[in-house]
Amino acid sequence: MEFLLRWQEEVHAGNVVVNGSTGTYTVKIPIAVEQVSSQDLGCSGNVPNPPSATQAPINTIPPSPSYAEKLCPHAITQNEVNSFNIGVADVSTVQSYINRFDDGRPNDGGAFLQGTRIPAGVVIATNFDKVNPNKWLDYPVIALVNSGSWGLFQSTGDFTAPNDGACRVIIP
Repeated sequence: MEFLLRWQEEVHAGNVVVNGSTGTYTVKIPIAVEQVSSQDLGCSGNVPNPPSATQAPINTIPPSPSYAEKLCPHAITQNEVNSFNIGVADVSTVQSYINRFDDGRPNDGGAFLQGTRIPAGVVIATNFDKVNPNKWLDYPVIALVNSGSWGLFQSTGDFTAPNDGACRVIIP
């Protein structure tokens, strides 16, 4: 038998400072494994050719969308996320990046309300706190482009949204 599996993991990333030296870290935690398809290869040693790009695999089970994909139905590539990573900026610059982010979520897809569980591995546009400009530091996020606690952030762990916002799931 040949099995095709889907591996899902939770990714935690951030910055670390040790003895004055800074660096980044990434931790990947497996959270789910599911079978996508299977194929009987037989016992004779004659292995059939794998399906070509135009042939559907045998016994395909459609993958179920993850919580992140349901909450944030529109994807954003890691390259695009990297292009957003400019740090602290003025309000007009932050707004221009949020507009670019919103262009990739037609029909307001990915909008969430205060109290929504935000998963790791998504980019969110939100304001963590309208009064405290450093409130975002209390959450498992990396600031991509921000003015205080408002802007675009990459989630590195699950948390409850303190305010309304929007999200897009990160894909390779």
